[in-house]
Amino acid sequence: MSDEPLLTLREPVRLVPAFSGLFVSRGHGIHPRRTIDSWEIIYLIGGSLTMREGDRRFDLRAGQALLLQPGIEHAGVEPYSRDCRFYWVHFRRGGRDERAADAAELHVPQVSTLARPDALTALIRRYLDDQQSGRLTPAMGSHLIALMLIELALPNEAKAHDGAQRALARHAHELILTRFHERISTAGIARALKCNADYLGRCYRRVYGHGVVDAIHRRRLQRARELLLDSAQTIEAVATTCGFADALYFRRVFKRHQGMAPAAFRRMHSRLHMNTE
Repeated sequence: MSDEPLLTLREPVRLVPAFSGLFVSRGHGIHPRRTIDSWEIIYLIGGSLTMREGDRRFDLRAGQALLLQPGIEHAGVEPYSRDCRFYWVHFRRGGRDERAADAAELHVPQVSTLARPDALTALIRRYLDDQQSGRLTPAMGSHLIALMLIELALPNEAKAHDGAQRALARHAHELILTRFHERISTAGIARALKCNADYLGRCYRRVYGHGVVDAIHRRRLQRARELLLDSAQTIEAVATTCGFADALYFRRVFKRHQGMAPAAFRRMHSRLHMNTE
């Protein structure tokens, strides 16, 4: 998949909000064949998704986003995986102020591996909540979509470092993504990878910009936010499912990162449009 930009925007630009929602697969069906008159962001948060646009095939995994173009047929190539979940946001391009001849350009690739998946998730959740509640004005929608596209355009810092350190950090990151719900720690991950814990911490911070413990918290909180919004689990059950030792510690970490308690977060983001096969 090419990193060449698909969409180039020059500020100031007007983006016109359209339909949006969250798709949750029940384990059957395939994405329908469509040709639409708007741009579409598909952000995969679970499972895998294989699609095509024209004659180009895209094999997406969780944490990646696909930008689909208007006027070009797209369709599913393989059936939805059982755990496939993705946000979808449609928008159109408006005009821009021609007086801004020297404005900066934003180059958005067709496929992005998110450098800050939590940031994009928060923007989409805010967008969906405001759209469902009727608070989303055209100006607010335009700004939020622009911020989403900025997240898609940000380089993934993990690509910027080569060699053994990058490989070690990547292996640690994969363990965090798959075993976050267990009682893992920097020392435990270092033992699994047969390396020194301090060295692992330095490599991970160099590649990802934050420490291993922070990465564990971020992954646990990402899953916690999903459960708070998409399930009826109690706060205590969410804490246990996500690997926190107790609910009190979970509440403390959640509030430090989110600026509010888990229950308040659930109430604030309780509305969104969900669809399935």
